[in-house]
Amino acid sequence: MAENRVSWIEYKGKKILFTDYSNATPDDIIETAKESVSASLTQEKKSILQVVDVTNATYDRNSWQILRQGAKETEPYSKASAVLGVDAAKKFFLAVTKMVSKRNIKAFDTMEEAKEWLASIE
Repeated sequence: MAENRVSWIEYKGKKILFTDYSNATPDDIIETAKESVSASLTQEKKSILQVVDVTNATYDRNSWQILRQGAKETEPYSKASAVLGVDAAKKFFLAVTKMVSKRNIKAFDTMEEAKEWLASIE
């Protein structure tokens, strides 16, 4: 597994949780999801701005279940999430995640667009 898949970045004075699932295997996804949940649970409720990169990530049933569970568990802490790498196949999963977690989630093509959107949220 690649190091530093979960990190905090700062952009225009906003603290953003970056979760990098790019090129991840199902096992990488499970490990990264657990780390991301742990980081989220240390924050104030409705405070987290997050960028999630799912570019070329490979899911299986178990990793998808862990992701959904993590999204639901961290919902009280989430203010908004921007997702990168959402291809046609992943649009369904994003729609389900939005519905299940009741989160403010939006897909973007670039990291810059994602950070700009998150920075605009009050």
